[in-house]
Amino acid sequence: ESLAQVVQEYCFALLKATEEESQLECPETLSDLRLPVQHESIVSAMPLQERIVMSDAALQILDRQNHWNTKLAKNALEDLRKEIQTGECDMYVDEKDRVQRVLTIVALRLETQHGSVLAQIGKCQNGESSARCTYPG
Repeated sequence: ESLAQVVQEYCFALLKATEEESQLECPETLSDLRLPVQHESIVSAMPLQERIVMSDAALQILDRQNHWNTKLAKNALEDLRKEIQTGECDMYVDEKDRVQRVLTIVALRLETQHGSVLAQIGKCQNGESSARCTYPG
């Protein structure tokens, strides 16, 4: 994956997000000095392959800072790499040169025309049930 491809996909995601946001905001409030969207939102809208490239660069920075000295930390690094590869999370470097991990979470509220709401009332994992009322997502 080339840097040019990553930049191109970032630009596409930025333009799309700005266009969508500008439909919600008053056009007079938009300017080239302030973006109406956050960097994390732009990255999470990019194709997975380009997100992986960006996240790997952030992981390299962490690696140079020697955050992975212990066996437990090396296992955490491998778990993090798996999350990145599957698109479960993204990593980026913020304006203060700190590496950040970002998760995109989606929740749905489905309501019928009569006011009934679809809700999740629990979960069953590994044969164990737990009550938790929430919207699906």
